[in-house]
Amino acid sequence: MPFELEALVGHLYIAGGRTIHTTPPGALVQTAPKTAARGREVDTFFSLVLPSGRVVPTTFYEQMAHMSAERYFSNGGSVTSALRDVFNTLNHNLHEHNQSGRSHYEAHMICAVLRDDELYLARSGAAIALLRHSGDTFSLPEDMDDDKKLFMAPMGTQPIPEVDMKRFVIDSGSRLLLADAAIREVSLARITQALLGKTLENVLNDFKTLITLQTQMIATEFVVPERKIPVVAAEGDDSSQLSNTITQARTNIQQEAARTAEARRKQSPAIKIGRRMQQTVGETAKGMGTGLEAMSDVAAKVFKRKESEKPLIPPSVIMTTIVALPLALVVVIVLSWIGGLGETRYETCVNNALKNAELARNINQSQLNAIRTAWDVVLANVSECEEERTDDPVIIALKREAQTNIDGISDITRREANLLVSLPGATIRRMLLQGTDLYVLDVNPRLPVIYRVKLDATGTQAIDQDPIINMRSGATVSGLSIGPLVNMTLSTRNLLALDSNGVLISCSLSLITDCTAQQLNTDILRNPIALQVYNANGNIYVLDTGANQVWRYQPTADLYPDRPSEYFTGTSLPQLVQAVDFAIRQDDGEVFVLYGGGYITRHRGGEPQSFNFTPFPPGQDPSDASLQYFYLSGNLLPGFYLISQPTRTIYETGLAGAWQRTYRIFDESKFELLNSVVVDPGQRLIYAGSGNTIYTLHMDE
Repeated sequence: MPFELEALVGHLYIAGGRTIHTTPPGALVQTAPKTAARGREVDTFFSLVLPSGRVVPTTFYEQMAHMSAERYFSNGGSVTSALRDVFNTLNHNLHEHNQSGRSHYEAHMICAVLRDDELYLARSGAAIALLRHSGDTFSLPEDMDDDKKLFMAPMGTQPIPEVDMKRFVIDSGSRLLLADAAIREVSLARITQALLGKTLENVLNDFKTLITLQTQMIATEFVVPERKIPVVAAEGDDSSQLSNTITQARTNIQQEAARTAEARRKQSPAIKIGRRMQQTVGETAKGMGTGLEAMSDVAAKVFKRKESEKPLIPPSVIMTTIVALPLALVVVIVLSWIGGLGETRYETCVNNALKNAELARNINQSQLNAIRTAWDVVLANVSECEEERTDDPVIIALKREAQTNIDGISDITRREANLLVSLPGATIRRMLLQGTDLYVLDVNPRLPVIYRVKLDATGTQAIDQDPIINMRSGATVSGLSIGPLVNMTLSTRNLLALDSNGVLISCSLSLITDCTAQQLNTDILRNPIALQVYNANGNIYVLDTGANQVWRYQPTADLYPDRPSEYFTGTSLPQLVQAVDFAIRQDDGEVFVLYGGGYITRHRGGEPQSFNFTPFPPGQDPSDASLQYFYLSGNLLPGFYLISQPTRTIYETGLAGAWQRTYRIFDESKFELLNSVVVDPGQRLIYAGSGNTIYTLHMDE
């Protein structure tokens, strides 16, 4: 009977001849999650995604590694078939994206699976596996000096990937290296000598001296769980190094606030008096003006006399009083400031924020809850100060510092929200991206309409935005009057929209003014809220929360004349009353339904499939936040982007529900009406619709 082994793992990352003390971006080792398919419960999955071609953000390799693990653990069948599916799926996604003419992505990848005492290896592209086992050193490819075998085509460059696979039966003490092609510069004899090091740490230290320029590597030793052995942590897990990095980032933010605050404290009494006088005199004069106007009205009534009579008080006395009284009050107030009888409410607020920030900075770095609480207090101070002023650099810097510290603890990715375009009077409900065309559904009751926003090549500037004349309430298309628009979707060739009367409008993506309309059979629909199309067969699906059903319309020569059929059948139907959106995977037709309660259900052929979010960081569980909408990213790095308007947050997960990032923006007021999101993974851009405005967020700094 095979015995179980566990893996001790370390990493090596060298770039430009310098060791980088972090895990390589495309390196991942994962045990089976709770949602793993049957037969995967005891597997450990290793993945190393390596650069190829042009330089792209490191998050691309991180997400590729996470996707490979998600795909493997969601796939039943044999280990070899699941591994081959991982490579085929990821390669298909990359290749199809590259065929679209957008930013080109490619990568090398090598994977391994440990099951009991069996080790499976698979590679595509220029990557190498080295195994020290039973007194011998094995490699994949077997001949590292054969360029043809080593340098296979990178993933994403051809429709079907070349995959090299091998299986070993190993025992305790076996060691495995997954590395890039740079390891080929080291002779097999020296590799063997390094692999014989006393500990895994010694192995990694030897390779630091053997590979001088660059490498990315996962080093693993397989041991029996009961065996006590020094455990080697990945270099990227050094908490002191991480602490130093965070401290340096904080210092940069703090310096500006400290300089401004110190300059304020060193101001001479004359400057302080002048500043206080300027603030106080203005406020007092404004108040006195209002008061004197009221006094004038009262005097006119009390001392009203006939036009022929003389006034009770001579005009000269009235004028002297009007001028002298406010001046006397201002002098009294200024003297009180000069005498130090108090400070402005705003200055008190700023001083409180500065004191609380200093307290937060001095808390022991291991006390994360205390640090978070302290910086929350600073944010509360800042919010109070911003009620008085919003342009003070001290307060701006303190707010950024507090957000940075809290985000670091809470695993929140904070980004700037850059204005792309505002559509006057619009209420943005949904956005779709096709190349450099961004389609925007405006559901403002006065005139629901779909806009096309033309983007520049970078995707960060709007060149033009116009309503699509045939996709608006009140238009007439193919003799049918268009009512209020419910939702829209994209097929391979057309933009589709459904109105509240069941009219389906279809406009060509190549010529958006070329539109047709047809009346769908909607006599059984109750409350349709969203539609999708499955491009493989042209079926249109409509989410109907009122009928607790997803309706399926099947085409006949580009028309949908028949009554829709039920997607969900049988007695165990999902409860769609709280559903807010749904999506369809184009590669396999799976249906995902999003619920406002913060969860997703997954279905194949109408039958429920397992789906659960993996643990989010503390305080970020979607079930604790209301969700309004989600976007299923397409071929390149597929996954979900979910929005929560109450928390002004965008969550990013993998297809299997694995949390990847939580996005928020520095000025969270811009997301007060957050209601839609779409992503361009090629440009690494998020488009967020809030109210009548669309913002762009860079996924990478």
